[in-house]
Amino acid sequence: MSTLDKEYLNMESFTVQIEEQDKAGTNKNNDEQNTADTNKNDEVHEKADTNKNDEVQDKAGMNKNDEEQNTAGTNKINDEQNTADTNKNDEKTEIDDNLLIDIVPQILSTATTFSSYPSDLHSIDKVISDLQPEIPLYCIRPKVIESAANLFVSSFPGRVLYAAKCNTDPYILQMLWQGGIRHFDCASLGEIELIYRHFPLGKIHFMHPLKTKNSIRKAYFDYGIRDFSLDSIEELNKIIEATASGSDLGLFIRVELPKGIALHDLSGKYGASVIESINILRQARPIAKQLGICFHVGSQCLEPQCYEHAFAIVSDIISQANVKIDVIDAGGGFPASYPGSIPPSLDLFFLAIKRGFDALNLPEGALLWCEPGRALVSAACSLVVKVMARKNHTLYINDGIYGNLADAGPLLDWRFPVRLVRPDQLSTTKTDEEKNFTFYGPTCDSLDFMDGPFVLPNDVKVDDYIEIGQFGAYNSAFRTSFNGFGETMTALVNDDPLMITPGY
Repeated sequence: MSTLDKEYLNMESFTVQIEEQDKAGTNKNNDEQNTADTNKNDEVHEKADTNKNDEVQDKAGMNKNDEEQNTAGTNKINDEQNTADTNKNDEKTEIDDNLLIDIVPQILSTATTFSSYPSDLHSIDKVISDLQPEIPLYCIRPKVIESAANLFVSSFPGRVLYAAKCNTDPYILQMLWQGGIRHFDCASLGEIELIYRHFPLGKIHFMHPLKTKNSIRKAYFDYGIRDFSLDSIEELNKIIEATASGSDLGLFIRVELPKGIALHDLSGKYGASVIESINILRQARPIAKQLGICFHVGSQCLEPQCYEHAFAIVSDIISQANVKIDVIDAGGGFPASYPGSIPPSLDLFFLAIKRGFDALNLPEGALLWCEPGRALVSAACSLVVKVMARKNHTLYINDGIYGNLADAGPLLDWRFPVRLVRPDQLSTTKTDEEKNFTFYGPTCDSLDFMDGPFVLPNDVKVDDYIEIGQFGAYNSAFRTSFNGFGETMTALVNDDPLMITPGY
C-alpha cells in the first residue's frame, strides 16, 4: 500500500514516540509491561558483568540488593506474562471491560504508538485538490470510528467483541481500541497473530467453528487464547486434543439458524442443529470452564426481531440440554445504512437482544456478548476513484471488483452512496439532472463490472473523481493485485459520512 505525504497521513501529529508514551503511562499495567520488555536486556547485562566472585557470592547467599532485584524481576504479573506462551496453565492478562486502559498499545511494525487523532485533518475534497491522485484513495474518518466504538461499548448490555475479519487496517484498529474495544473475534491464526501483535493486552476469542489442530494448539499455547467456538463433536474432540485437555477452556457451541431476512444470509454453512447442539452441550459441560452458545443472524440484518427469534431457539436448546450456560454470544449482523437499505435505530436491536437474553432466565452471573463489524466501521471510510473513460452511462474507473470494490460486483451487488468531486472546486453541488451510472473496473476481465446504480450528475466526465461512501466494512479486506492493480493510497480525513445509520 502506498502512503501519502505526512501532511495527509498526519503521522507526526497522529503518533508519539514510545519513549513519550512510556513516560505518560503510569498505571500498573504499563509499569509491568515496561518491566517485562526490559527484563531480557537486564539479564544479559547481569550475566556479562558477573565474574567468578559473583558466582561464589550467589552460591553463598544473595545479599539484600540481589534479593530485592530478583523479587522485582519475578513478581506474579511478570511470571504470568513471561510464561504465557509456553505454559497452558498461565493465562494472558485479562482486561476489565469497565476499566479504560491508559495506554494505547504498540504497533510493532512502525515502532510508534498512536495516541489520538489529530485536530487538523483535511477534507476529502482538499486532499484530492492538492494531490490529484492517480490511484484509488482510501479515506478514513478517525472520529467516526472512535464514536461508533464508544457507542457500542457504552450502550450494548454486555461485552463487545470486534469482528476482525471486517477490517484490519491499523488506523481503524487503533481508533476502535481508543473507543473502548478490548475484545476481538478472530477467525484464523493470521487474524490472531495480527491482533496480538497490535494489542498484546487485548483479549482474543477464536470464534471460527472449524479450525485445524495446529491453529488451535498455537492459539492456546502461543497466544493464551481460551475461548473457542465449535459446531460438532469432532471439533470438540479436536479442541480437547490440541489443548492437551486444558482445564480452562471456554467452549461456544455455534447454533444453526433458519434462513432469515438479512441482506447476506449466513445459514447453511456452519451451525449445529437443535438436536446436535443439545448433544454437544452435554458432552462439553464437564470439560468447559465456561460454556456458551453463539449464533449469527446474518450480515446486514434489518429486523431486530430476528435476534428474538434466535433467542427462542436457544431457549429451547438450553431447556432440553439441561446444563448450566455461562455465556450467550449474539454474534454480529448489526446493520449500517446504504442506498435502499436504511435499518431501524441501533438501540432497537440492543433492546431486542436484551429482551431475548433476559427471557432465558440464566443463572446469576451469566454473560451476554456480541460481535459487531460492519456497524462499527462502515461509515468511517470512503474510496475515491478516478474516471478514466465514459461510454454513455457507463464509467470506467481505476478500481474494481478485484481491488476494493468486490462487494459492488455481480456476486453481492451491494449498493454504495456516491458523490462527484472535481479537483478544481472544493465542493461540488449536485445539478438538477442526475442519472444512474454503471462502473467497469480497470482489469481486463469483463466480469469487473458494478451494476449499481450509482447516481451521479449527468455531466460527469473523464478525470473527475468519485467518492464512494459507507466503505469501511469488508471492501479493503477483499483487495487483490490481479492484473497488477490494487495499489491504494490512504489518508485520514475529517468529513462526515455520506450516510448516517439511525441510532448513531
